[in-house]
Amino acid sequence: MVEMSTQIWRRDLTPLPPHPTLGVAMTTCNGSRFVATQVRSILNQQLPIDELTIGDDDSGDNTVEIVQSLVDDFNRQHPAHPIRLNWRLHRPRIGIRDNFSDAISATTTDVVFLSDQDDEWGPEKTTVLTAALHDAELVHSDAVLTGSDGRPLGNPQRPKTLLRELKASPSELQHLTEGDAFSVLLKRNLITGATVALRGEFARENMPTPPGLLHDEWLAMMAALDGRLRLVQTSVQHPLTYYRQHGGNAVGARKITLRDRWKQLTAGNESDNQRRLTRARSLAQAADTRQLGTPPQRHDLVKALAHQQNRSDLPHHRLARIPGIVAEAIRGNYSRYSRGWLTMIRDLLSA
Repeated sequence: MVEMSTQIWRRDLTPLPPHPTLGVAMTTCNGSRFVATQVRSILNQQLPIDELTIGDDDSGDNTVEIVQSLVDDFNRQHPAHPIRLNWRLHRPRIGIRDNFSDAISATTTDVVFLSDQDDEWGPEKTTVLTAALHDAELVHSDAVLTGSDGRPLGNPQRPKTLLRELKASPSELQHLTEGDAFSVLLKRNLITGATVALRGEFARENMPTPPGLLHDEWLAMMAALDGRLRLVQTSVQHPLTYYRQHGGNAVGARKITLRDRWKQLTAGNESDNQRRLTRARSLAQAADTRQLGTPPQRHDLVKALAHQQNRSDLPHHRLARIPGIVAEAIRGNYSRYSRGWLTMIRDLLSA
């Protein structure tokens, strides 16, 4: 059943318990350099967690031992509120998408927070995001970017943040804050798993993550189709997440130079095009099979799939691409399902 509020469709939600159980789904792989800082920040939350589920992807260092020792010490010091530590040890490696899918599926709590192995949480993160889930299935926030030493990057009064580095526009931020995320996510994903909290039942129901997507963009679109995704605005002086940048990030945001942007525009990338096509197909199929969202939204996902197929089918030679690019532009597909002129230029130059 769905309801309509200010022209945004929203699925009915069952109220969370007055004191919901809290859990964290974390993935690790050779994370010994930073994992202790991350785990300590999780254990020291003002609103304590109940469960920590960790999917370790065949670490060859002492990541597992570090985490186990920290949790054991915490439980000895807090016998009235011990934390359940649930290990999911994968040998051989299964990759970040399947590792997160497995870890999320293994959680048992009312609320689930997603966590990387190398960040750091502010002490109020569980308090703020749990409260925000009263009318949402998935909530997320911005994050302050830090260097490998944990210090915020940029001006101390205006540090670099994840959404700023992703160049999220005022319009995109407004849509995300107001819970109207679908039109934003049709074009690109702006939700980063390390900043996310979800209702546990919703998270588990939507596992595993299908081909072509990572866990965060998949869960984000599922919540957006329900009208139940929301960006929680926070102060950069009191961030909920410190998002560490270093050479070993599995997924991250780094400063993109003009030279990087030119390379992105001119370098052909068949694997990236194939991933976008697979992503669009997975979303359209899921929405149709499960009758997610509204009929116009399902129609949009079908049209987004056709747009990505048309982009993938563009000829190799640049001049031969022009008619197909112009046709997609006239239909409005670049502005609706991609990033407008930026994607058009990329399609023209990346042959």
